[in-house]
Order: sequence, then structure tokens, then C-alpha cells
Amino acid sequence: MGVKKQRVLVLCTGNSCRSQMAEGLFGSLAGDRFESFSAGTHPTAVNPRAIKAMAEADIDISRYRSQSVEEYVDQNFDYVITHANLARFSQMPNKVCTGHLRILLSRREMKMRLKLSILGST
Repeated sequence: MGVKKQRVLVLCTGNSCRSQMAEGLFGSLAGDRFESFSAGTHPTAVNPRAIKAMAEADIDISRYRSQSVEEYVDQNFDYVITHANLARFSQMPNKVCTGHLRILLSRREMKMRLKLSILGST
């Protein structure tokens, strides 16, 4: 029997670009250890530029869809990562976030970590 994968949820406002990319990176670079998901407090649509950028890194997110954080209420996650501002973070349902490790990243930190992950320097 294999090791149980840890569940990670990447949250933002629109779930259109960076959170989609982070979900794709988790799946591609650490899919053997993590089951990744992404959602937004006000979901829109997946940004075509995110799809193109990830394709350039040989990661296919073309079938991803923008999802509401409400879809994950009452699900358990080992990690909840957000890069949205704290005001919007407060709009997330407590049932998703209570009792889980929250990792808050600024936009600059998120970009830097994504670049390091792509370069394999994590």
C-alpha cells in the first residue's frame, strides 16, 4: 500500500491564473506526494495566458476550470495556500480553513517560488 498523498488547496480571488498554475505545478512536480486543488472566492475563468505559460513548461492545465471555494466546504486539506490579500482571505468559509495550515504568500513570494520550482531549485 502506497503512502497517503497530502491534500493541498491553493486559494485566490478569481482562480484564473496563479492558483491554476500552482495547482498544475504541484501535480507535475510533486504529484506523487500531493493531491492538489485550486479555487477562488470569486471564480472567473482560466486565463489563456496561464494555459500557454504552463504549456511552455510542458504542463497541461488546458482542462482545468475555475472553481469556487464553496465546492470544497467540508473537505479536509493538509495545506491551504493563499496568495490573495488578507481582506479577501477573510471571505473564505471557515469550514475550509479551520484547523488547517494556512500559508500566506505575497504576490512577489508566489512568483519567486513558482520560478524556483520550475527551475528545480526548491
